[in-house]
Amino acid sequence: MAKVFVDKGHWHHDSGAVGGVVEATVNNLLGELLMLGCQRQGWATMTNPESDTHVELSERSARANAWGADAFVSCHCNAGGGEGVESLYYPSSRNGLRLADAIFTELAAYNEGPDRKCYADRRGLAVLRETHMPATIVEYLFVDDPEDAAKLKEVAWLRGAAEATVRGLCRYFGTVYVTPEGGVWTPPAEPVKPLPRPPVFGPHWPGVILKHGSRGGDVKMMQRRLIARTWNLGKWGADGVYGDATEKAVRGFQAEKGLTVDGRVGKVTWPALWSTPIT
Repeated sequence: MAKVFVDKGHWHHDSGAVGGVVEATVNNLLGELLMLGCQRQGWATMTNPESDTHVELSERSARANAWGADAFVSCHCNAGGGEGVESLYYPSSRNGLRLADAIFTELAAYNEGPDRKCYADRRGLAVLRETHMPATIVEYLFVDDPEDAAKLKEVAWLRGAAEATVRGLCRYFGTVYVTPEGGVWTPPAEPVKPLPRPPVFGPHWPGVILKHGSRGGDVKMMQRRLIARTWNLGKWGADGVYGDATEKAVRGFQAEKGLTVDGRVGKVTWPALWSTPIT
């Protein structure tokens, strides 16, 4: 019997990203629907413990490790300017790539939107770094995109997304998928994919232009890099919010390196933060 750990991202005392919907609320419902779909396949499931305090990321990983999970799926929503679904995996995990790619393939087919892709995580996210089994973080749309947020408000869409995730897990495990109606579907055989080569300088550009008002992990990583390069972000530091201090530092960095000074971090400024000399 396969054992799937379902991590409800940000659930319990942490709202996560907030836009047209609240991420933690969506993650909780997605997690419950995902577990129901997994149980229909005959798999055992486990999730985060009910707690009066925030469950730390390391505790979630440790719980999955102690249980001996075969797969770890962390449910999240995205924010910060973008649209569509994506999945992430630990860069050196071949089976993590297989898991993340299988789930992304099914989710993208279900969503039928301008989706992103399956990414290797370059931020060292704890639930990918510390889990002993193949693990993926699945970002189910953007809470701050109006069309995505409208989908996230629909229980029917969430139910379909959870079932797409289950089909992805069936692809990964190589088992037939049992539908809610009791029918079966046999997933196609998955070709072995090589791990992508790591970037020469720092993490890959996340594919979204970061600008004033952007929020999330990509912003925080960029802020940490600015601080490492001795740019002052004031009392806010690397808080994941692209505010006035961050824009001022970005503009200063762009001017110093002879880049277009627009206060936006895109496919030129992002790699320059890692590849150019610190002066």
